[in-house]
Parts: sequence; structure tokens; C-alpha cells
Amino acid sequence: MTTTNVSFSGSVPQLYDEYMGPMLFEPYAIDLVGRLPRIQNAKILELACRTGRVTAHLAKALPQSQLIASDLNPDMIYVAQDRVKEGVEQWMVADMASLPFHHESFDIVVCQYGIMFVPDKQQAFREAFRVLKEGGSFLFNTWDKIENNGVPMIAERAVKDYFGPAAPTFFQVPFSMYDPQQLRSLAEEAGFTVSKIENVLKTGYSPSADNAARGLIQGSPVIKEIRERNQEAEEALVTSAAKMITATYGASPAFPLSAWVAEVSK
Repeated sequence: MTTTNVSFSGSVPQLYDEYMGPMLFEPYAIDLVGRLPRIQNAKILELACRTGRVTAHLAKALPQSQLIASDLNPDMIYVAQDRVKEGVEQWMVADMASLPFHHESFDIVVCQYGIMFVPDKQQAFREAFRVLKEGGSFLFNTWDKIENNGVPMIAERAVKDYFGPAAPTFFQVPFSMYDPQQLRSLAEEAGFTVSKIENVLKTGYSPSADNAARGLIQGSPVIKEIRERNQEAEEALVTSAAKMITATYGASPAFPLSAWVAEVSK
């Protein structure tokens, strides 16, 4: 889907964490960390740590671990460092398709909603396999179809309605890996043994429709495409998306979320 890495920079990381973090990512961060094997003194690598939602739970659940949290985007790491004050041995800017670690360095590799943004997905899986120790675990998740994720689907519709055929295409990227067979194939071709790939349903909550709309419009890289097309569209789109969210899910929306969660091992 992507041929270059997507950049989360500027004002995006803070808005991403403030508005989308609790609404979209926190429920699945809890789920993902709850699946990890409890290994004493484990060496853990988190890929695409973003603003530290999973990182915080990793540090709490496995306090004796040696945790390295990495992301391609320095601005995301800055926000994560504000969130997670303890429990991380090292923060690192790293490309998951070209990891700066020796073979068999980690007991566990974790990645929440990151693999969709990597241009060479098979290489990213190979790298995760390479840096894992024999018997190590790789846990990751990806979003299901956007049609099965209520508020993101509405935000995409608002953008399409506003711009028509010239609409930004960013939303296609995070919701592009909804085929569990694709996930299985990528993992197995890299050498992993697949233990489980399951559809996990959650409910997303936001204190207001405006917060939900602002997060999805201004707290994601789609804002760059919007500003390039029309500088005046930003607030109009937030207002439009908020009205559509209110009409569908109410002023303090609770809406369906759907994702694929995978547990594989070396």
C-alpha cells in the first residue's frame, strides 16, 4: 500500500495521544500486553512505540525486563518519554525493516498498529524474526476493515465528502491489513510459527464528538494532505466529522472497534 514511510511529526503526535490514544489505542494496548509471556528479566523490543501507550503497560507488567522502545518518528518518541518516566532502558529511533540489533537479541518483540505503515512488510517480519531468540514471541496487531471501526469510518467519509475524487488517501493505510491470511502468510514466510490470529472487538469511547473528530483529522498524518489541498478545510472537516459522529453515536460517542491480534513465535 505504501511506498514510503508515513511521518508522524509536528503537532500530530500530541494530538494523536491526547484525542486518539484513550479512544483507539489504550483498549488494545491492554489486550496486547495481557498476552505476553511473563518471563523473568526478559529482553523486550517494542516496535512503533508511538506515544507510549503499550510502553507504559509493558513497563508496569514486566518491571524487571530490559525494555527498548523504538519508533521511526522522533516526535512520537518525545511524547512517549513524557508519558513513561520509568521502566524503559532505552528509547531509540529505528526502522523496523532495518533494525540495529544483533541476531537473537530479544525474548519478546511487540508491535501495536505499526506494520501497516512499513513499505516492505515482509522485510519487517524478517527483521523481527532475526532479532528474536529461539523460542521467542512476537505479538502484533492490525486494524480490521475501516467499515468495522465506527468513528474512523465516519472521519474518512467526511474527508471524502469534502474533497470528492481528490480526497486524501491516508485512511487507506492504517486500515489496509485486515486479511488474517495475509498476516499468517507474512509471519510464516519470515519463519514464524503462528499460534493465534484472532479478531478482537472493543468499544471506543470519547468524551465528545469534537474530540473524536479532532483526533482523527488533526492527530493523524491525513492533516498534511488536507492542508496541502485546502488550508481552510481543517476546521470545516472537524466540524463536519463531529456532526456526523454525534448523529450516529451521540455527543459522547461509544462506538465499535475491530482489530486482528496475532501471537507468533520463533
